[in-house]
Amino acid sequence: MVISIIEYTEVWVSYYEIAGEGILTYASSRELKLDEQEPRIQWDITGGLNNSNTPWRSDDYIEKIKKVDILDSIVPEKTDCLFYRLKNLDGTIGHIDNLLNNISIIGSRMFYQSGLTKLTIPSNIKSIEELAFNMSKISKLELSEGLRTIKDEAFGNCFGLTEISLPNSLTDLEGSVFIGCSSLRDIAIPNNVVKIDSMAFYWCSSLESITIGKSVKKISSTSFIGCDNLKTINYNAENASETVVYNSSSNSVSKIFDYLETLNIGASVRVIPEYLFAFTNIKDLKMEYGVTDIGRFAFLGCSSLTSITIPDSVKTIGSYAFYNCTAATNLTVGENVEEMGKYCFRNCNNISTVDYNAKDASKTIVFDSSTNTVSTLFSSTNLKTLNIGSSVEIIPQFIFAFSEIEEVNIDDGVTLINSYAFYGCSSLTNITIPNSVKEIKTYVFYNCTSLTKIIIQKSEGDITGAPWGAPNAISIEWKSES
Repeated sequence: MVISIIEYTEVWVSYYEIAGEGILTYASSRELKLDEQEPRIQWDITGGLNNSNTPWRSDDYIEKIKKVDILDSIVPEKTDCLFYRLKNLDGTIGHIDNLLNNISIIGSRMFYQSGLTKLTIPSNIKSIEELAFNMSKISKLELSEGLRTIKDEAFGNCFGLTEISLPNSLTDLEGSVFIGCSSLRDIAIPNNVVKIDSMAFYWCSSLESITIGKSVKKISSTSFIGCDNLKTINYNAENASETVVYNSSSNSVSKIFDYLETLNIGASVRVIPEYLFAFTNIKDLKMEYGVTDIGRFAFLGCSSLTSITIPDSVKTIGSYAFYNCTAATNLTVGENVEEMGKYCFRNCNNISTVDYNAKDASKTIVFDSSTNTVSTLFSSTNLKTLNIGSSVEIIPQFIFAFSEIEEVNIDDGVTLINSYAFYGCSSLTNITIPNSVKEIKTYVFYNCTSLTKIIIQKSEGDITGAPWGAPNAISIEWKSES
């Protein structure tokens, strides 16, 4: 392969000599003055280069090169360092397609510190090697389907890179691939990528949004350090449980998404890993139907989150999942929730309304018989209004114990209210039991000291055990609809 320097600002060249037919090859340390009437220098680089034998590596000469043209389509043995440090190029390389269409790898440091500003990578390129565009002036890059691997720091410190579209064929993003890309505003990780590596987007200070593909299994705790403007995440990872956020030895949490405000969890997500979004600034959380498990501490300390809606697909809410989400005012629990972990809504002290739709969450363990203690779910909230939906069949034992409920609305559909379900709800004054209820266990209203009126929409005697532990229930009304 022969490349030609077709414009330069001076004619002095160091460290090279002309060999036959005008080809410039590496020589001993000497100076050569070229003919000013023929401002063209050529190198035969078919054998490949590296950063120590690049013909133009002299700092003085690098400054002078303005234009480069590719004269043929002979493929070099290696593509490493082909345009190494040509930082004053006018933004393009003549006939670059002659080269790119005949290789499969963008070599290491191929465009390192080059003045190239835009480029289209064809579909025959399978890999972009480490440092390939590092510190170049590239601002717009089009990557075609077919690309599989982008290696460490390939686009590191490309300060002018504002947009890049990663193809769906991509499977590997290695190392600090976009480190220091301070002008990059948004990016989508394709669905076949399995890992977001350490410092992958380190100090991408203009990054505002990112889409995370469904196959990501691990996100490094340092992937997004310095991404101060990363406010929106479209999260689609099916199960990224290899992500480690909590350090047990130091009892500390590494916040991956420090400045997150809007989180959209897509339909492909099945598991939200433990601690993943802990202590972030989430204000707006949307979970599509698809999630089945919300991990322990997943949203711990998200003190700006204003509303929590658990979709109907969720089966398990881990312990402390929403602990200390102090700004949340309302909560919706989906109909397929089977288990809610210990203190999962603890200290959500502004939740005043709960729409509860869980068909049967009897796997929820609130009372610990070994210690004779109750790990309450809603006692430290400000729960005033509880709406129990028509999908609910069983109200589990102790589920609303010691909460500050003042109003309970139970839709027709509930068949069983289990023991101590409303134990210690001292602000509850009245309640209506729908016709669908077939059994109310003992002590359901134990220590509900303000409960004075119970209305049962059944014939008297259809359910036994009244007043079910309510110490001051002076009025029990049976109102059969038949």
